[in-house]
Amino acid sequence: MKKNVLLFLLCLILPLEVYSSQTLLEMKENAIVLPPKDSLSIDEKWSFKLKGFVQADLMFNTQKIGSKDGFLAPTIVMPQVNNSNSYFSVRQSQLGVSARSSNKMFSAHLEIDLFGNNGTTAPRLRKAYITYGKWLIGQDWSNFSDLEIWPNIFDFAGANAIMGIRQMQLRYTTNITKESQLSLSLEDPNASSITFPENSSKWRKKSAIPHFTTAYKYGKFRDYIRIAGILSPIDYERKIDAEDFYTSKTILGVGINLTGAVYLTQLNSLKLQTTYGIGMSTNNIALNNEGYDAVPCISEKGSLQALPFFSTSIAYEHWWNPKWSSVFFYSYVKIGKDRLVPNGMIKKIQNMSLNIVYQSFKNIRTGIETHYGTLHKYGVTKSAEAFRFQLSTTIHF
Repeated sequence: MKKNVLLFLLCLILPLEVYSSQTLLEMKENAIVLPPKDSLSIDEKWSFKLKGFVQADLMFNTQKIGSKDGFLAPTIVMPQVNNSNSYFSVRQSQLGVSARSSNKMFSAHLEIDLFGNNGTTAPRLRKAYITYGKWLIGQDWSNFSDLEIWPNIFDFAGANAIMGIRQMQLRYTTNITKESQLSLSLEDPNASSITFPENSSKWRKKSAIPHFTTAYKYGKFRDYIRIAGILSPIDYERKIDAEDFYTSKTILGVGINLTGAVYLTQLNSLKLQTTYGIGMSTNNIALNNEGYDAVPCISEKGSLQALPFFSTSIAYEHWWNPKWSSVFFYSYVKIGKDRLVPNGMIKKIQNMSLNIVYQSFKNIRTGIETHYGTLHKYGVTKSAEAFRFQLSTTIHF
């Protein structure tokens, strides 16, 4: 009897519960207006990707050079000091994380390396940007740079002639045809690098007008030619007497960067760059923030003079077989003219490198590199040179 009563009560309760759940579901569906499937919503699915590499370097220098990680000819000590030294490092190691929405309209990227201040291995921000469709905002390689010409080397600085710096920017990129691409950007207005007079209390740098770049690339996936231009306003303020107000002044820097790659076989390639401009030296990997965009004008006191800049580089990559390869590159940089630049500043630099690399597995490289560079300065008759030998191993993930 008791069992029959329990069964009767369950039959009454269960339909009510089912009906109640269905009613609530219908109420929710009627109350919520769902966004279109192609828009970003709280239900949007994101994919994440972690990538990077760990690199260990063992370096031996035959002369004293200021730059330990990366061979930078401008840091060769003058007068030349023939003092051999060695250095071990993992600071070139990098880690990056990317996120992309399922509709592929939104993405974000964050990347760090281990180039902390004062030679430490503290994390340093390299890239941090967001993309929406054809737009990018954040810190990435300057649109004036072309990192596709970077060869298969271990050194952090590479060919010292390369235009390769990262900038805060707003960039727009679009494909004109299947083989051509156009990109435009507004970049950090504080990027210009100026050398003020020794008594610079009446001078100061000003951040006002963004730098503008445009680039056009034509070619297939690997064989291509790219031309980029930059307008680089150099803003500063000056006053005559201490009690005066500052007066704003602007001089315009301009530049053009021609790059390209030609694959002679399936793997062997030739990569080239030639750059010329005035007041835009800070875009160079070896002269960034070194004060070579503008210097005090010798002929006209109280003003700055934008410096001419020229650089060229060539890199040849040869694969001996599927596991062994070599790269040779040469680069040359010339800054300013004799009548414009104060004594003691850099006149020209050269550097070259040759390596042999063994790729035992797809993501593991080991090799030996040799580097040689020379440094010439205005007003200094004798140049300086330096050699570096480097053993490196890299594991990509």
